[in-house]
Amino acid sequence: FYRFFGEGKWFKINKSIAPWMEIAKMYIGTYEDKSSASNPVIQGWIDRHNQDFNLDGKEKQKPISSDNEPWCGIFVYNMLVLSGVKIERGKSWEYPSLASFYNTNWKNSVKINKPQYGAIAKMKWSHVTFIYDFDDTFIWVLGGNQAENGAAVRDGVTVNIAKYKISQIKEMRMPEGY
Repeated sequence: FYRFFGEGKWFKINKSIAPWMEIAKMYIGTYEDKSSASNPVIQGWIDRHNQDFNLDGKEKQKPISSDNEPWCGIFVYNMLVLSGVKIERGKSWEYPSLASFYNTNWKNSVKINKPQYGAIAKMKWSHVTFIYDFDDTFIWVLGGNQAENGAAVRDGVTVNIAKYKISQIKEMRMPEGY
């Protein structure tokens, strides 16, 4: 089927692969705003999340309000939602910047033991991202709020593909049906 993707673009989703990855790849190179303002694209993802969880006007309850805060979970959430993945609200979904929302509170996912294209990797340092590729030693991950050099430090934070040792993965999950 086809799905509308903003800016007047339509694209075909191949349901046999992880459709959220096709959308995520379109955002490679999206950067945080270096000023006190947010990048409008990232801010749109943050706003969508806050609207989905009825957090508009509830500033103290919002887990994140700008791209000056960790937004890796916001990126993952939005790529899944934009691709049509069903997400039932569990208590941890309200805190996407904390990575913990990819635990058993996500009702529509299954824990996997081996890397798989499109799987959500929860890293050991409270970062969530998508598995893009892997071999016996390394994974390449596609995610938001990732440093340009693959380090776990906030310098030049962007949507990119970074390389890490597989041993840095704490847990992997896949949406049901994929």
